[in-house]
Amino acid sequence: MKKTVIGTCTLVLWGVATFQAGAQQAVLTSSMFGEGPGCAVGCCDEGEAPVCGCEVGCGVANDCDQSGLVVDTEMTLFRYHHSEGIVKSQEFDFEAAPRITLGFRGPGGLGIRGRWWKYDHSNSLAGVETYNIDVELFEELQLSSCTTVELSGGFRYNGFNESGFLADSPEGEVTRDTQRFNGFGGVLAIEANRSLAMGGSLYTRLREAILMDDWHKGNTVKADVVLAVTEIAFGYEFSMPVISSCYCMNSFLGIEWQNWHGFDAGNDSVGFAGIVTGFSLEF
Repeated sequence: MKKTVIGTCTLVLWGVATFQAGAQQAVLTSSMFGEGPGCAVGCCDEGEAPVCGCEVGCGVANDCDQSGLVVDTEMTLFRYHHSEGIVKSQEFDFEAAPRITLGFRGPGGLGIRGRWWKYDHSNSLAGVETYNIDVELFEELQLSSCTTVELSGGFRYNGFNESGFLADSPEGEVTRDTQRFNGFGGVLAIEANRSLAMGGSLYTRLREAILMDDWHKGNTVKADVVLAVTEIAFGYEFSMPVISSCYCMNSFLGIEWQNWHGFDAGNDSVGFAGIVTGFSLEF
């Protein structure tokens, strides 16, 4: 009986020690592997082989300083849409529009960044010129060894100008009045990232902005209107170390849809949809 009790206690102690060692290894893997500035949080399989993130070695502590600069360079290939439709002769093609982000992440993971995007295209009759300037705080939260969620919030300034579009009327096609808006508001976003065993990761993002100011349509002014912008996106991202495991370059390819509520006379909506590609550096 005494031997049985001793054996049972020994087995329990061995199990606890094994669990603690495994937990320590998991923490080391999930919080340190591939987590240099800009590196996606990595994960390892049971064989302790690196399978995702920037491969610095599974279970090997990465002494990189987690703070650093964040630079994203994107090219959006968007097509302009309208909730009331666009006359066939005035349809837009997929047009290139740059989106640049510059920021800084602190040692604790909290960061600040600015984002600029501009779309300025026209066809033979109609034209659309718009831009966004965002300033926001962001932080990445680790849900598991392979899944992260980034939360962000801040402010957006938007300028919008639409001119020359035709619309159907009882008298036939007529030219819509030029519409203009310049407004300020808040912006919130959430982005999830899931690393893959095959390499790279999948991402999905939702961003919402609420803007307020005066709306101009021809010679008419609507004071203090409220407009909203919804953006959804998903895609694939691949991370690779540059120079050392402390510096990473991420390349990505995705699809994005944007619905701008009330941006046509405060009643109808306009929007953009298309492909997004680019790369980011964090160091």
